[in-house]
Order: sequence, then C-alpha cells, then structure tokens
Amino acid sequence: MIPGSLPMTQSENSNFQPIQNRGGYKMTNTTLNWLDTEIDTLISQNENTTEFPESLKLIENKITEVTIDFSKPFEKRPNKMNPSTKQVLMPCKVADKSYTFWLNVANPLYSELLKQAKAGKSQFKILRTGKQKDTRYTIVD
Repeated sequence: MIPGSLPMTQSENSNFQPIQNRGGYKMTNTTLNWLDTEIDTLISQNENTTEFPESLKLIENKITEVTIDFSKPFEKRPNKMNPSTKQVLMPCKVADKSYTFWLNVANPLYSELLKQAKAGKSQFKILRTGKQKDTRYTIVD
C-alpha cells in the first residue's frame, strides 16, 4: 500500500500491482482489456453520431413555411433536460436552407405532421405561439 492512499479491495488488488519506484499502479491484462473495450465503444458511438444541420427555431407569432423530408425514419434522442422524454429530429428546409426540427414525440404537432405526410404532404405552414411550457404549434392551411 502506498503511504496516504486508501486500502484496496481484494478485486482491485487482483487488477493492479504496485510500482515501487513511482508510487503508482501497474495495470494487468484484465484492466487493459476493459479499457480497450471501453475506448472501442466510445469510438464506435462517436462514429455512429450523425451530424445534423442547425436547429430550426420557429419565431413566436410568425408563420414559417417548412418542407420536411419524410424519405427516411426520423432519429429519436432523449431530451437533454429530461432524458425520459424522447425527441424526434426531422430534417427540413426553410427557404432552401437545411435545418433540423427537434420536436417532442408527445407533441400533437408530431402526430399531425405524420398523418399529413401519409396523405402525401411535405410542405407546411407552422405557427408557433407561447414560450417554453406554453409553446403551441399550429399547422396553418
């Protein structure tokens, strides 16, 4: 045991061997394998992360004409502030500029957009009213 350090458990002792000259620990093959696996997992997660255009921010009390790309299923991600809430990332365009429209899957607008897309519609005029919890989206015909 190194002076000033906490005692190690039996399982920790089996993975580490003290290095006398530096005061650190030498990792065994078991520990190195675990670290390699963890690094590989992180790399594969980063490779699978899709880059998205900037987020679409609808302006309050303004109608925005949006064209949504329904050609592929939308990616779903947990909300950063509330991980139990899923958001859908919809690729879209506003005046030929690409955006990502983040929308809570429980939002009534999402189901309405899906119903209208099934009927062949991909261009929408959306009105946003309210802020934060009071935000409401309405499709304007």
